[in-house]
Amino acid sequence: HQTVLLGSLAITLVVFFAGIGLNYVFDFYRLEEVTRVVGMQQLATDSYLLHDQANIAYGLDRCTLLGDRVTELRKSTQKVGIDLQNYGVLSYFKKQDFDYLRRQYYLLELQLYALVQEYDAQCSNVYTPILFFFDESPISQRQGFVLEDVTRAFDDAVVLSFDLEYTGERILTELAGQFNITEAPAMVIGGQLHTGITYLGEINRSIRDHRYQVDPYASVDFSMVPVASGLGLLTVESLYAPLLNESLPPVAAGDIRLVLGRLRGDPDMICSALAYYDQASINATTEEQAILLEAIASIGCGRSRRAFLFEAADRWDALNVSWRAVIDKRIAYGLPLGFDVDLQPIAPVVAVPKDPHELLIGQTALLLVENDTLLSQADRVSRD
Repeated sequence: HQTVLLGSLAITLVVFFAGIGLNYVFDFYRLEEVTRVVGMQQLATDSYLLHDQANIAYGLDRCTLLGDRVTELRKSTQKVGIDLQNYGVLSYFKKQDFDYLRRQYYLLELQLYALVQEYDAQCSNVYTPILFFFDESPISQRQGFVLEDVTRAFDDAVVLSFDLEYTGERILTELAGQFNITEAPAMVIGGQLHTGITYLGEINRSIRDHRYQVDPYASVDFSMVPVASGLGLLTVESLYAPLLNESLPPVAAGDIRLVLGRLRGDPDMICSALAYYDQASINATTEEQAILLEAIASIGCGRSRRAFLFEAADRWDALNVSWRAVIDKRIAYGLPLGFDVDLQPIAPVVAVPKDPHELLIGQTALLLVENDTLLSQADRVSRD
């Protein structure tokens, strides 16, 4: 019996140390593989950044390049994350090295997040960034499975996962603090925070809301003029609202809805203006069509900003207004405009009398009588 026990112990020890040795060898293999993949990811990102700088320098299309690269990096980043998570859990001897790679991976994810945000700002809301903060809890694991379904269902969803308990990178802590995230799981979808488990239906709605943003470029305070004039929003609304039921030219009907929608913060009313602008463009002149197309591009509501800007540029080219066409194209390409601004003061050429009672602009006469209200249409100027 003693011989059998000693033999069993010897076999157990051999198997145990053989397992340790194999795990040590596999750790080197896993580390080498993940290091290679992370390095390829970093190289692809650096390649894009250099390519992008060249496009800016030569005035080429940034948006197409950025869109293609985001698609590529989205897929490869997800694969790197899965490999890193799987190998890191299994590692016994190289945990410090895997932690270093994990930090590198998180920085690559943040770089991709910046690219997606830049694409949204410069081109259009094609991609929806989803920041997923997790921990080791089963509910976080369940949320991860839901997000795997999201990436399969939505090509435009860019899921970036971060361990909320990871303290090796300060910027991650600051990012979580920016959205007041203290518990996992938590997600930020298109800038909107979701805490706890979030399922596909709610995620789908959030992605749709992000893609179909209304008036995304109207960042000014449209209540400033009514409030500063002493009229207040209610008075201005009371002047515009009755016009909704009147028979007006399509452009005027669209403007009424755009102004009221902005003052009220009503996305549906803002988007309803687009149908009137579409109708107005049918019989409009080429110049009027170009202006309407630019207005539609700025309002959004799910329409392709780039497509309408390119159409507007075609109209300006047809009118030989090349400078305006260049502006629309550069905006559509995501390129800086590069304005040359003349900072010399312009001397007034009209002497304004002390007590004016009439204002003539070109051939337009504006007659003000008692009880008339004069408002500056600052929203139209900002939009166009």
